[in-house]
Amino acid sequence: MQFSTVKTYGSNFSRILPVGYSPNKAIAWWLLFFCFTGCHPTLPAQQSPAGRFLWETEATAERFYTDKLQQLYLVTATGELIKYDAAGREVFRYNNNRLGRLGQVDATNPFNLLLYYPDFLQVIVLDRTLSEVATLNLFDLGYVQVQALGLSSDNQIWVYDEQRFRLSKISPEGQVQQESSDLSLQLEHPPRPSFLLERRQTVFLVDPERGVYLFDIFGQPLQTIELRGLSRVQVHGDYLWYAQEGRLFSYHLPSGKVQEMPLPAEAGAAGQIQVQKDRLYVLQDHKVRVLALTQ
Repeated sequence: MQFSTVKTYGSNFSRILPVGYSPNKAIAWWLLFFCFTGCHPTLPAQQSPAGRFLWETEATAERFYTDKLQQLYLVTATGELIKYDAAGREVFRYNNNRLGRLGQVDATNPFNLLLYYPDFLQVIVLDRTLSEVATLNLFDLGYVQVQALGLSSDNQIWVYDEQRFRLSKISPEGQVQQESSDLSLQLEHPPRPSFLLERRQTVFLVDPERGVYLFDIFGQPLQTIELRGLSRVQVHGDYLWYAQEGRLFSYHLPSGKVQEMPLPAEAGAAGQIQVQKDRLYVLQDHKVRVLALTQ
């Protein structure tokens, strides 16, 4: 059985929690799902949610991202970004083959999309039509090793500097708004994150080797959730969502409780999974399938 350990900084508190199947996991899924939709669950305890097929992408995908408007951003094997609206219509494309690999897309703000090209330490901001509105070169600001960055709630940019072990918030013009102290002096194992996300006044750094590091909005460490092997997470309200080996889990941030979420049979063998309100997005055979979760 897997276990997740939560370390809270500033105290001796540590708890170990089992990960895996719970007899009430179907109830847990529907309670979470209906929290998003505002309805009320009526399914029996052991019934998995039903998934009604809505649409599928025509273009082949390497990976994808979603936003709060249920729009989809597909990244192809060549690094092209394709945007689909909530109805499944392709609406815009963006491609920049001069900057190498497209490492990260942050769709926190659908009107202010953040793209990162780590080979050239280049940040690009796009509007809702995927037109460039700003560019920022991190190398010009003194950064030499950055794998993870993301948009802040006030449309600034969080950057984790792996060389100096510092978490910084900078403006789109490159001015440092705030910066943590050297995290190698505060943490036994400072993070080497591959993904960064800000939600609920908290910055989440995902380190595949060590787990998920949580920081406050001043860059001070809060705790580490030792969920290893993750590449990305989502955060909806009090729940952190993550996928492993085609299975979907939720982690309740206040309590530390982990639940495996039963997936509809229509989800099949998914390579990537995301949830947005009452929709499930799954990557299957290089296509993104969108399912509506129904009672």
